[in-house]
Amino acid sequence: MTVKKKKQTEVSVNDLKDGMIIAAYTSFSSDYRPMDKSTSDFIRHNFRNTRAIIRRTGNKQDIPIKFLKTGDELLRIHSLPPTLKKLMFVNKALAKELKKRGMIGFQVNLNKRIADESRRDIDLKELIKQVEQTSEKKSRKGLSVIQEKRQQKADIANKLISKVSESLEYRREATALVENTMDLIRKGKTSIKEIKLFTKSILKNASTDAMTALAGLKHSDHIYSHCVDVGAIYQSTYAKIIEKKRVRNVFQNQFDVFMGALLHDMGKSKIPKEIIDSTEHYERNSRATQILRSHPIFGAEILAKMNMPNSIINMTHHHHVKLDTAMLSSYPTGVDFKDVMFETRLLSIVDVYQALVGKREYKRSWSPPSTMRYLDALAGIEYDLRVWEPFLQTMGIYPKGSLVKLSDSSLGFVMNVPRPGQNLEKPLVAIIRDSRGEDLTHHDIIDLSVEKGVKIAKDIDSQEIFGDNALEVFTNISVS
Repeated sequence: MTVKKKKQTEVSVNDLKDGMIIAAYTSFSSDYRPMDKSTSDFIRHNFRNTRAIIRRTGNKQDIPIKFLKTGDELLRIHSLPPTLKKLMFVNKALAKELKKRGMIGFQVNLNKRIADESRRDIDLKELIKQVEQTSEKKSRKGLSVIQEKRQQKADIANKLISKVSESLEYRREATALVENTMDLIRKGKTSIKEIKLFTKSILKNASTDAMTALAGLKHSDHIYSHCVDVGAIYQSTYAKIIEKKRVRNVFQNQFDVFMGALLHDMGKSKIPKEIIDSTEHYERNSRATQILRSHPIFGAEILAKMNMPNSIINMTHHHHVKLDTAMLSSYPTGVDFKDVMFETRLLSIVDVYQALVGKREYKRSWSPPSTMRYLDALAGIEYDLRVWEPFLQTMGIYPKGSLVKLSDSSLGFVMNVPRPGQNLEKPLVAIIRDSRGEDLTHHDIIDLSVEKGVKIAKDIDSQEIFGDNALEVFTNISVS
């Protein structure tokens, strides 16, 4: 069998075509000359294991991408590994995102068919230009409303997927900082300076909406990444909820919202680390359980010494207090539920949600939808129904990133939460496996609110189907 040779050529972002394979990124906008911290962080996080040609202090260097620094001038990204196929295989969504990011020149591999098409494009350039000039108005009308709406839905999905991928490294670094901070507090050094600085970076560069989806796709531990996930989910939902309820925002800014939730378990820094890091299940009346139940009191004391706002202290102190304070699972004891702030009541729901969806090595996780059903059953019993209802409307019955099986036996990931007034059971779903059980390389988006013959049959824990590759499967989705 004869192997067709691939032709390599230089193209601009406007000339990228489906089927091209990017071998190197060769030209960039002025944002990359030199790069600020946000831009260099973005390149390092998204182009892992590649190499870059840069200009630093006037000298041109070829370096591993992980050594990229703020202030470098980016000239070329090359040596892309197979794991970055989502940044190599060209489709309309990728081309649009690259253009938005200021990546404007590429070295691509072309097979013969695409090379011939490219030559024809050059030959017909003038003709096309004339046609566009005389029929621009007609062309605009020619794009159907259905096509426009479909593209809008594809953009929603691709944006979420891209943001989940970008947010992964921020989550990892934040998790390490939480662990380090707790270790320092355990040694008597009560400082959260590093967490504060990094939280600002997360809010600037990452997406807490995407991190909320990430919480159900990625392994987490029972304390450090749990704190980060709770912070992200809380920050993502709180502002939407108070806007719907038209109640006063007690926080000064979004930074305080994230920090207030992230710090909720800081009292565990006073618990012996062998208990905190243990994967053993402790009996309800065991000594270890009693020690663990003291963490809200310890946390309130720590944050009070740091002069944190009373609202954040209330969140830390009361996030395990239940609607029925007489329940054995409600602690600290002796608390009147009236003293538990609205913000804390929301935190208690977010805390349990993450604990159940968190994919830990030592326990079977719950799918996000099954967790929402469980919490719904406890609303009005353990959790304030007036807080649960807006949380449900914000997170959806099928939170973003949920894996679902449709009535036609296809599998897909949920990409949005239907807007207020729409049916929460009918989100956008990106199909990754067809009804015959075959994994797809080109993914379709289905809007269940308009597809009358298809509905969600059941939700599935993504790890049951894809194991540890669930996140990779999700981030490799490309809807066009």
